[in-house]
Amino acid sequence: MDRQLAPLLPFVRKGWIEVQHCPDERSDAFTVIPLDGLRTALTDAAIRYEGDEWGIGVGCIFTYAGLAVWRGGWSSEWGRRLNFD
Repeated sequence: MDRQLAPLLPFVRKGWIEVQHCPDERSDAFTVIPLDGLRTALTDAAIRYEGDEWGIGVGCIFTYAGLAVWRGGWSSEWGRRLNFD
């Protein structure tokens, strides 16, 4: 889990990405998973949700700050930092 989580942490820490949990496809309600709760949340099968319904479970969303960085020409740097090797 740590190896999978590691690429995401710097972006969450800087406030560029928000990790959200959406428990129900019929609702727009979501919970933001804080940085210090990511490991626990992502190991919980009920939160992770691996079913076929779209929009349920965990998702990563750009914050306004993250979008500003991305649109400011930082997309190549972003891509270079986000690797899964």
